Amino acid sequence: MMQKEPEALLNLFSARYQQKNLAHDKILTKAELTKIYKNNLMIAKLIISKIDLLDSHISENGQHAQIKLHLFSRYLLEFEGRQNILTQEEDWLSDVGLENGKLVYLHTEQTAAAKH
Repeated sequence: MMQKEPEALLNLFSARYQQKNLAHDKILTKAELTKIYKNNLMIAKLIISKIDLLDSHISENGQHAQIKLHLFSRYLLEFEGRQNILTQEEDWLSDVGLENGKLVYLHTEQTAAAKH
């Protein structure tokens, strides 16, 4: 899957979205995530992602859910005339919910990756 339209990708996230990575002690906002995605899309020639749904819990009212995902991504990057392949595997625990009738990510936290 390749998404070269950052706006379409970022529409999946709530305006109040927050993300916590294991490597950083800081919470990323949607604005910061937007910068990261735009930079990645500028240098990536190809992005392949596979997402496995490991677990899910839907609230009784059906308005929110918590999902556990394993994300496998491979990037073909070109920088200064050289091509490199970057492979990334991560596990994420996400809260998703309906905002204005649309399903969006509300909060995501990286968890320790299990062997898959």
